[in-house]
Amino acid sequence: GEWPLILPMNFALDGDTVYFRSATGSKLDAALRHDRVTFQVDHIDEVWEEGWSLLAFGHLHVVEDVDELARVRSLPLRPWASGDKPHYLRLDILFLSGRRVAFPT
Repeated sequence: GEWPLILPMNFALDGDTVYFRSATGSKLDAALRHDRVTFQVDHIDEVWEEGWSLLAFGHLHVVEDVDELARVRSLPLRPWASGDKPHYLRLDILFLSGRRVAFPT
């Protein structure tokens, strides 16, 4: 639709490439269209009052190459949500931005 869609996802990083697993649905549809997507990972340490945020922009693709599929299936990419997630998706990153936040000393 006209609104951005934000979804929690498990992921694995292999070098500079981010991989996801997906069932049939909106994520798979986006990958089949090679849609532009944004991926964000954050970490907050409440004890030390610091954290970081990483933002990646790129295109989502379905992994279909046999050799790449074999490599991706060996990554620690286990979905937490129930249900079958037979599709492997790759984010081809075009732009990467990050920020670290720390309590002033």
